[in-house]
Amino acid sequence: MTVRSPWLRAVPALLRRDHAFRWFWAGQTVSAMGSEVTSLALPLTAIVTLHASPVQVGVLGAAGTLAPLLLALPAGVWVDRVRRRRLLAVVSAGSAAVLLSVPAAAWIGRLGLPQLYVVAFLAAACAVIGAIARSSYLPSMVAPHRLVEANGLLTASESAAQVAGPGLGGVLVQALSAPGAILADAVSFLLAAGSLAFMRAPEARPAPSRAGLRADIGEALRFVARNPILRALVATLGIFIFFDSVLLAVYLLYLSRTLHLSAGIIGLVFGLAGFGGLLAAIVVVPITRRFGAGRAIFGGLVLASAGEVLIAGAAGPVLLAVAVLLAAEGLVEMGANLYAINAAGLRAAITPESLLGRVVATTHLISSGMATAGWLLGGVLGETVGLRPTVLIAGLGTLLCLPWAAASPLRTLRSTGPEAGAPPVTHQVGEPLSPGSY
Repeated sequence: MTVRSPWLRAVPALLRRDHAFRWFWAGQTVSAMGSEVTSLALPLTAIVTLHASPVQVGVLGAAGTLAPLLLALPAGVWVDRVRRRRLLAVVSAGSAAVLLSVPAAAWIGRLGLPQLYVVAFLAAACAVIGAIARSSYLPSMVAPHRLVEANGLLTASESAAQVAGPGLGGVLVQALSAPGAILADAVSFLLAAGSLAFMRAPEARPAPSRAGLRADIGEALRFVARNPILRALVATLGIFIFFDSVLLAVYLLYLSRTLHLSAGIIGLVFGLAGFGGLLAAIVVVPITRRFGAGRAIFGGLVLASAGEVLIAGAAGPVLLAVAVLLAAEGLVEMGANLYAINAAGLRAAITPESLLGRVVATTHLISSGMATAGWLLGGVLGETVGLRPTVLIAGLGTLLCLPWAAASPLRTLRSTGPEAGAPPVTHQVGEPLSPGSY
């Protein structure tokens, strides 16, 4: 007779029963933690090791934002034409190679800012290809009714990495130097690539496409534009990302100059905020079962927008301001993850597998473009109207995504699975798309 220990029963069913997903989740979890380390270590390499100026640090950040804008749509076509698990392994190994170049160059005394700019761009390029491939591969690995649970587990890992990653990164930078900390992320990508090799999950060869790059991209754009649910998801995400980026453009200045918070307290706020996202990842499955996918998505937008507005209300003594910020950031993270987890499952359920990579890429492109525009507008508003008014404008602006969501089919959608009312997928690549086709 087999006796299961209590701790084993506490492990989510998907991790207990699905060998392939277990290896996939483990690799992605390690990689997410490593990426959080690099998000701190790469700019610190520029600042501490190479004594970069503020403008040079800004260029380094911009180099990482260019990749999604330039590569998202071509990457989506590529993802739809190849086996996605193999592509994920190649991209993980490529990320490791790119990052390894930093400690290697530092070790021989040849590290310079131009190399960091190239590394930032190439690492972001690998990241966007990997994100599209991961989102497109997951529906072929788990059953449709398990997509919310699978996305929840992956999001929980990312949220946990956001909580622990900055602290771990600080320790590694102090112990190994900033380039040495980047070495840890390179190792994490190698482990992620290795985990994919241990998976026993056969993947069908994708159907060949006779169309060119422009035709493949156009087909995906038309599919999104003519699908009312995908259109609503893209529109609400774009609106929220735009105004959230307006806030992010002045957020550090607002925390340090308006609220007079120290660097240590700011780091604490950022780290603890991740608990809101972690909580959302834990409760997303029962919430979705109880209220339905559409209401979970709408509720996530409400929570995230309310948190954005609340950020502008932080004032008074430091303890009070920090308490308000933690509550606000917790709402933002919780709402954003409720939205993202259900939106990913819904998008996968109603999109033909042969189009999924390009549809995911379209989402990445629009969100990246809106983020870039939001950062630019936020900088201008911060200079002209002040920091707190800019934060308030940004928070109120996020509320504009709610009427669009309320007027869309999202408000009545019960499930991300076709068996529970999601629109059936009938489109095949190459067929004409009618305005009402889902």
